[in-house]
Amino acid sequence: SFQPPYYPYNILDGNIGTIWSANGDNEWVIMEMKELFSIQHVKVAFQPGQKTESYFDVFGSENKEIWEPILIKSASCGFSGDLQVFDFPASKSLVEYRYIKLVGHSNSADSWNHISEFKVFGYKHRNPGTYEEQPVKMYPNPAKESVNIRIDDPALRFSFIRIVSLTGKVMYENKIEPEIKDFRIPITFRQGIYIVQMGAGDLTMFTQKLVVNI
Repeated sequence: SFQPPYYPYNILDGNIGTIWSANGDNEWVIMEMKELFSIQHVKVAFQPGQKTESYFDVFGSENKEIWEPILIKSASCGFSGDLQVFDFPASKSLVEYRYIKLVGHSNSADSWNHISEFKVFGYKHRNPGTYEEQPVKMYPNPAKESVNIRIDDPALRFSFIRIVSLTGKVMYENKIEPEIKDFRIPITFRQGIYIVQMGAGDLTMFTQKLVVNI
């Protein structure tokens, strides 16, 4: 679960003169956040007007000593240097990080790495103080035959819900009408741990662990 608001950390502001550039493979830049942050996705802008693919990895860390791989062998599109969305895997979206490292692996034209803007989207805290404080409630959890979901925060307007396994396989997916705030999902998959994702458009705005105990 999470504590709103859902917002970005804007690490590089994209103004003229703020482009990070480095020549060579395995060149990296570390972004430090003010506190632990549960990240849902990042938005990265590369060299303005570029027409090549940029290659990179993303790692996360709580202490800047142990780095956990998150996005490996990633690539930008080859026709724009504008902001592009890169979703964190379901198994990583519940982990809190203080540091994010982007490791550049050059681009399809030369050995340079360029980053003009980097935004991190997610939540400050995954665990509100009490169940009643949670803006989205799931019950029962662990679930057996079905799980109920109630959206208590009127400011949250989701358009989709999906349930994915820790390997990223989509087990359930459906649309949500904005006016519907209370619904039930039948459990048709095997016992285990899953991630419930809710969001709008292409952006995931909410994640919570669901335990299925048949």
